Amino acid sequence: MNGNKMMRITLTFLVFAAFFAGGCQHPRHKTSQQEAEQDWNQVRAKIKLQLANEQYKNGDLADANKLAGQVIALNPSDATGYAVMAKISLARDDLIGAARALAMARQNGVRDAQLIYLEGVVLEQQGKTEQALACYHEAHDLDSTQIDFVIAETECLVTLGRVKDARSFIEERLSIFEHDASLATLGAHLAALVGDTADALRWYTHAAMLAPDDRNVAENYGLLLAKEQRYREAIAALAPLVPNLGDDAQSGQIRRALAKSYLQTGDPQSARNVLDTYLNVNRSDARGQLLLAKACIALGDILTARRNAALARDNNPNLAEAWFVRAVIEWQDRQPARAVAMLDHVLETSPCDIEAHCLMAEVLLETGKENEARMHFERALAIDAECLWAAKGIRRLGRANATRTNRGMNRWDGEKLDDEQQGSVFVSLSREG
Repeated sequence: MNGNKMMRITLTFLVFAAFFAGGCQHPRHKTSQQEAEQDWNQVRAKIKLQLANEQYKNGDLADANKLAGQVIALNPSDATGYAVMAKISLARDDLIGAARALAMARQNGVRDAQLIYLEGVVLEQQGKTEQALACYHEAHDLDSTQIDFVIAETECLVTLGRVKDARSFIEERLSIFEHDASLATLGAHLAALVGDTADALRWYTHAAMLAPDDRNVAENYGLLLAKEQRYREAIAALAPLVPNLGDDAQSGQIRRALAKSYLQTGDPQSARNVLDTYLNVNRSDARGQLLLAKACIALGDILTARRNAALARDNNPNLAEAWFVRAVIEWQDRQPARAVAMLDHVLETSPCDIEAHCLMAEVLLETGKENEARMHFERALAIDAECLWAAKGIRRLGRANATRTNRGMNRWDGEKLDDEQQGSVFVSLSREG
């Protein structure tokens, strides 16, 4: 008995010794300490995450990736660390690395809208558009406030040929993102894609109001306005861009649209100013050279106009419009035979060109060929019964006392070429071929 009693006393002592050796830790105290460590790790993770984002924005991808890994180790339940790691891999064109970071998040039970969106990005770059669309749609369902999710889903719909669905999708979300110019710009692109110019202009007008300093919006808006012959509005949109355009070939489209708009609104000097320096650098821009020739014609600088027209012809011999411009130059330079030869070429390739018929009639009148001139005016009226240039030409021919007068624009003592007819020769020279 005494031996057993001693054994029990010894065991009890060992239990108490083990208890006190452990520092008398109460289970509740231990849990509090773990929570404190977890909180501290989360704070450290946030600091490192901020540093990782800064490194990512600065292009220091290696350090950013290292910090993102530390963020995940400190706080594996935070989606942001995985997202940063995936973005870094995507910036490196490393789809495998991005997919690995996203798979790690799934393995740790982390799932949020941003990660699902990034899965869509990876799938889209792998050519799996349908699966990418499903991810973007799910991400948008989880968080409908992110414009990136909306744009990505819209672009996928377009890639799949579902342009109508894409347009409806962004139209339905306009109320949510009514102050975001990127959605309005996308809406304009889609409208232009299907040829709905009125809707494209509506979207661009909205985008221009939201982002008046956005060059891309101003460029696209101005180009569309010029295309739709809303020239004064096009000038208002495009002219402020000129000081920052430079003289590289990329600026050519904007310069040509602006020059055309100036010509159509009766300001050939501004058209010339927009093109002069640019074309000294980009001599092979045939359409630009042709527009400059038109501006010089209107300014009476026939020598420069001839040179620019020749450059246009040399760089693009098949540019039909160049023949008409060259005909005007020859006519103004008192070379009617050459003008007739140019116009014969125009009418051979485009027999229904109303302006070519009218100009041919004017040239023929100078050489005394009134019957042939009448024939070309009548041909123009047969093509377009509302052609004022041709109608007034017929009336001038019908006057018994019609006599040829000085050269220049006003050719008859009777009814003279008015501003509108002169515009048909000079300003409307900015027609496309």
